[in-house]
Amino acid sequence: MSQTAGKLAVQGVVWLRTVLDSCVISVPLDLHHQQVRPRETGGRFCILGAAMTARNEYHHLYNLSAWRRALRPQHLAREPLCRACLRRGIVNDGSLTSSGERQANARRRFLVVDHLIPHRGDRALFLDTGNLQTLCPDDHDQNKQRFEARGYSEERGEDGWPLDPEHPANQ
Repeated sequence: MSQTAGKLAVQGVVWLRTVLDSCVISVPLDLHHQQVRPRETGGRFCILGAAMTARNEYHHLYNLSAWRRALRPQHLAREPLCRACLRRGIVNDGSLTSSGERQANARRRFLVVDHLIPHRGDRALFLDTGNLQTLCPDDHDQNKQRFEARGYSEERGEDGWPLDPEHPANQ
């Protein structure tokens, strides 16, 4: 795991000090606001500075007029509540957390139009109306990301047992 230890300015260059598996390394921090972040490559971690992240490679799709002016607003009009919260019995229009409590952070009071199957830059999959779901920020940023990384859901039934057949406890 990597942890940011701090930024250091030397001779006009900003360096990012990172602790990486008990080794301290320093890399130049790009001055054009591109992030230097650890990225998993073949089981090892490496620091990539100027290289584009996967997000940057397809993020331009979210600026398409077809997405901003048509697809996203139409989907929110059809499905104005978080789908994952509804499965848990919570009616969430974006003003609540995934646990049903009032969202304290005003910047997180919105709904996300999420792609069921990650599009990874595939324009046809990105614009496919059948590939969309509405989620609250908590479900999108935490639960969905965890699901994509692990390959199974942590969602549990009333008895506390995992609902997803792919969960290791159900194998």
